[in-house]
Amino acid sequence: MRKTHFTVLATLTIALAAACTKDPDPEPPAPAAKGSYAYVLNEGDWGGNNAEICRLNTADGTIEADWFSKANGRGIGDLAQDLVIYGSKMYATVFTSNTLEVIDTATGRSLKQIDMGSRGPRYMACHGGKIYISCYDKSVVRFDTASLSIEAACPLSGMQPEQLCVVGENIYVCNCWQKDAAGNAVYDSTLSVVSIA
Repeated sequence: MRKTHFTVLATLTIALAAACTKDPDPEPPAPAAKGSYAYVLNEGDWGGNNAEICRLNTADGTIEADWFSKANGRGIGDLAQDLVIYGSKMYATVFTSNTLEVIDTATGRSLKQIDMGSRGPRYMACHGGKIYISCYDKSVVRFDTASLSIEAACPLSGMQPEQLCVVGENIYVCNCWQKDAAGNAVYDSTLSVVSIA
């Protein structure tokens, strides 16, 4: 099995878990559009600019391949990283393209593509109408889901961050790795704790 397939499976598992988890936040989930669906994020090939979202109908098992591309007349970008559904919208981080894609869950249409500069967006956690994004510029970014804009960023002292979660009033971020001057991977074993406030 290729790494891409493993990543798709892992991303599907995370997306399904996020979609099924009870969230005390005030924004209600969107009603399902003519059935129940699971969304599969395919990261694509590095440098291939061929990341994609497919939609699986859980009732009959049919798959709408290239769901995002067909709805928008363009691909989602280069190396998609994470996908979450929050309220009526879907959010996808696209690492190499340095974008955050905001998508209408019912139609697959892009509502807005946010330029993340050179941040390198990775993973997301949703809480209180905001999305928190770990970025390879060693920061966590707060994105407002009402205005569809970046509100703030918090620098981290660890190495490049990956997964994150919100517990209580804090964000917990796993610091992963980075390359040293010789190009060798150096691994971190720390956790950054960021106050939501």
